[in-house]
Amino acid sequence: MLIERRIHLPALASSAAEARRAARSALTEWDLSALYDTVSLLVTELVSNGVRHAQTQLELVLTLDGSCLRIAVHDGDPRPPVARQRQELTVGGWGLALIDSLATEWGTNIDDGFGKTVWLEIDTSDLQLASGS
Repeated sequence: MLIERRIHLPALASSAAEARRAARSALTEWDLSALYDTVSLLVTELVSNGVRHAQTQLELVLTLDGSCLRIAVHDGDPRPPVARQRQELTVGGWGLALIDSLATEWGTNIDDGFGKTVWLEIDTSDLQLASGS
């Protein structure tokens, strides 16, 4: 069964906090509260990157389909995300590395003329088995 939650967000720094609240609400409703910290971090990275780089309205889509939680952020900028070269003590630029290490899978879909969607997936099968869902 597919369950989905969508939220439109302006290109403002405060949108990351609004996105975290929406994600926590969905996780509570879907009995996935064990993922609060990880999903909060990942949602913050996706939304903050959209605000910082795309500077367009965003749409956050959270989807639970069986044992897969998918988090996607659509923006109006068709340029794909680019991982920056990291220097040992620099601040910022860790977003894609965090996403790569915490998500089961992630990617970008480019929709020419309409922007892009950066998405990630988290395998929830172990959590759902433990909760009996």
